[in-house]
Amino acid sequence: MADYGIKVSKTGNDVKTATDDDIILTSKRNCLKVDDVFTDTISTDGFAVGSKTVTHNLGFVPVVILILNFHGSYYFVPCETLGPNSWDVRPYTTMYITSTQFVITLSGEYVHYPEDADETFNFYYYLSETESAT
Repeated sequence: MADYGIKVSKTGNDVKTATDDDIILTSKRNCLKVDDVFTDTISTDGFAVGSKTVTHNLGFVPVVILILNFHGSYYFVPCETLGPNSWDVRPYTTMYITSTQFVITLSGEYVHYPEDADETFNFYYYLSETESAT
């Protein structure tokens, strides 16, 4: 059988002769595989609270990478601080994932920017073909 695929070795190690301990990535091992990339929106109410349920029906709990676009800046979810200064805008984000859906929740504490309530935010999520570790 042919030995082919992708391997990346640690600095200073020849990828062709490196042992498994010196390999940092190989397609021989189960790697995170992105099934699809999606965009969606989440709207907040007058108290800067909002949630969104996304159905996936994969039949297993996948790995989900979620990125929120907040006024042109991008943040991985979950996150505690969004905005240019930690004291300006502090929406707290949470996400939970099941074998059929995942739910994102934004709950904000707005100190200087109450206009961020009643707003719609874009988010991007990467859904894996790989089942998450339980």
